[in-house]
Amino acid sequence: MQNIIFDWTGVIKDGIEDHYKVINLMFKDFNVPSISLEELRETWKQPYMDFYNTHLPSLTMQEQKKAYFKAFAQLPKARPYPGMVELLKKLHSRGKKLVILSSDSPKTILNEIKVFGLEEIFEDMDLEVHDKVDHITDLMKRNSMKSTDTVIVGDTNNEVEAGKSFGVKTIAVTWGLCSEENLKKHNPDHIVHSVEDLEKVLSEIST
Repeated sequence: MQNIIFDWTGVIKDGIEDHYKVINLMFKDFNVPSISLEELRETWKQPYMDFYNTHLPSLTMQEQKKAYFKAFAQLPKARPYPGMVELLKKLHSRGKKLVILSSDSPKTILNEIKVFGLEEIFEDMDLEVHDKVDHITDLMKRNSMKSTDTVIVGDTNNEVEAGKSFGVKTIAVTWGLCSEENLKKHNPDHIVHSVEDLEKVLSEIST
């Protein structure tokens, strides 16, 4: 497996606690009752407006973005998920083509890449993506990726759906935005519980 498409928050960035705080700060602004972390992980889905519209049916994407960045500004400094920086550098040194497909904004993610020490690691990035199913084809064509030698790594239904739409192997991690039970509903090819598991699966499907 030569090409690896990574989601950012919930996979590389250790984002679940921060995401949980953002959601409830937003809900507070809109006078919506807070939810538990467990409820969030069981019900989170993407495209992300599908989740927000279940709680705020009239919310527009413009309103969501404004409220999101207001809440996001209150968070502490971003941090990588333990072990992911080392794994990414190892994969890069082995000649793997690494790209990012993420809903995060360019301003946020480019700064975090620098903070995490991951400059020069990724060959391409498709950012601020609402529905990854709509973007994976262009990303793969732009990078001359074949479905037979590409895998996508994510933490939500949307990465699994994007991979399946293009015949790409899918790996779902359980330390992100969706719980394991939530992920299982979408039948990813692999579910991994640790960075060590992820490295092992990537190694196995590369042989």
